[in-house]
Amino acid sequence: MNEEPNPNPEPNKLESAGVTMLWLILGFVPSMVGILVIDKASQTVLVALMCLAGVCCFASAFGILRRIKDLVARICLSIFLAGALAFLDLIIVVFVGCSRMGPM
Repeated sequence: MNEEPNPNPEPNKLESAGVTMLWLILGFVPSMVGILVIDKASQTVLVALMCLAGVCCFASAFGILRRIKDLVARICLSIFLAGALAFLDLIIVVFVGCSRMGPM
């Protein structure tokens, strides 16, 4: 009989948490860019920022939920999570923009 325990093919928990955190940070990149360009915002810059927000939020949502095996559930949850991330990005940029208004 073999007395050695069977190797467990568990993924490294720390590595998994770190990668998930990087995906989450990617979701907030549009708000960081928006804060930097809020003073020079033209219509073209705003459209580019909206496109960047859409791409980053959807990529972040799919990356965060990559471990869900059911494809339909992953897509539905990713759409919801991407919308929530985009809403949070919008709120952050609006609050920062409003805090810069007023007498300087």
